[in-house]
Amino acid sequence: MIGFIIIALITQGLLFFVHFVFYRFGVDTFHLADKYKYILGTSMVILPLSFTSSMILVQKFGNKFTENFYYISSIWLGTVLWIFIAIVLSTISRYVILNDLYYSIFAGVLVVSAFLVSFYGVSHARNIQVVQKDIYINNLPESWEGKKAVFMSDLHYGNIHDVKKAQRDLSVVQALDPDILLIAGDFFDGPNKNLKQFSDVYRDYNPTKGKYFISGNHEEYAGLAQSFEAISESGFTILDNKNINIDGVQLLGVPYTTNAKSDIDINAIKSILTNTDYKKDVPSILLKHIPIDLDVVRDMGVSFAFFGHTHHGQFWPLSLVVNRIYGTHAYGFTQEDSTIFYTSSGVGSWGPPQRIGTDSELLLVTFHKK
Repeated sequence: MIGFIIIALITQGLLFFVHFVFYRFGVDTFHLADKYKYILGTSMVILPLSFTSSMILVQKFGNKFTENFYYISSIWLGTVLWIFIAIVLSTISRYVILNDLYYSIFAGVLVVSAFLVSFYGVSHARNIQVVQKDIYINNLPESWEGKKAVFMSDLHYGNIHDVKKAQRDLSVVQALDPDILLIAGDFFDGPNKNLKQFSDVYRDYNPTKGKYFISGNHEEYAGLAQSFEAISESGFTILDNKNINIDGVQLLGVPYTTNAKSDIDINAIKSILTNTDYKKDVPSILLKHIPIDLDVVRDMGVSFAFFGHTHHGQFWPLSLVVNRIYGTHAYGFTQEDSTIFYTSSGVGSWGPPQRIGTDSELLLVTFHKK
């Protein structure tokens, strides 16, 4: 609890500092009259408090007002980054543009562009892209030849991604008509919500080979017990710590344990691959939320492994940070020995509901015998 408070205070302090930079930039660049200085200054005190206060309010009082407040403040949180970048570029340009009027016009264009980029990010995040791939697997049973699977992760249903969003997501899945649906964690976003309203959207959708789910870190935030109850009541099979054979293909589920590489995570993977009926020569599909400690998956000869969590950074320049942390497994397809890996950028979003330089996506795989 103390650690959380310290992080919250540091974050809030950073937001105040950034907004103070905004204020000084606005006053110095655009030569504002006193009344506009007052309006800008007041805004730069209120806005850095908006995200923190909205997050607290939406947890304590879940209603339309607090949800909309949280949504708007989340958009502003993402917009802050682009305004800051605009200010940095404007400051650099001052050494080139010496005329005050031309400089003010150029700086104004950059600030307006920051808002436009942010609004584009909100719009773009709502459009789900379908990544399609044919995957060839040794010893694939005839009953799986040509069969289609939809893999999803990071739907983050909650205060921002509501029931209507869940319905739109499901309509995309239904149009693809897969034989099996697999979700690799973060179905829910966080606590203080009626989780069943989101999972119930999927209740009557039943692909021929079933629908399966493993937990992510946000299921823990939402409450693992109530998350599992909502998921199972909607007809999903919870795959955590299980190896289920579906018509000759092993479905393996590694639950969320930790965000970083550790013996705990390694042991969770090994437990699935050594303490169950896992057979290396039988085709296998593994779901795991976070793409870490994957050498164990490779060494045990898993056929195909699917991950989420990274969001591919969600928007630039955070994508550069994610690439640094997760390396080649930050996003997309990779292959090591006979194991094919895919890390998805996810269907939903966390924090700012924006995507810039990344896509909201799901993966459609068609299986073939190699």
